[in-house]
Amino acid sequence: MNRLARIRQDLVLNARGWLARRRLHAETVADLVGTVNELRQRVTELEVDLDELRADSRRVAELRIQVEDMLGGRA
Repeated sequence: MNRLARIRQDLVLNARGWLARRRLHAETVADLVGTVNELRQRVTELEVDLDELRADSRRVAELRIQVEDMLGGRA
């Protein structure tokens, strides 16, 4: 009987350990999903910023050409 009780106790401990590892794995996966979503949001924000910078750069180039044309026309 004592041997059976020990085997049962080992099985229960193994099952608890397995459940704890599964819970930890699920928490880790949830954390990773959250991190990925945050990174995707940040990438989207950076893409918007980059688009704005490109538009500003084009506008600066256009203004530079206009200034050069105006200065060249006076000379």
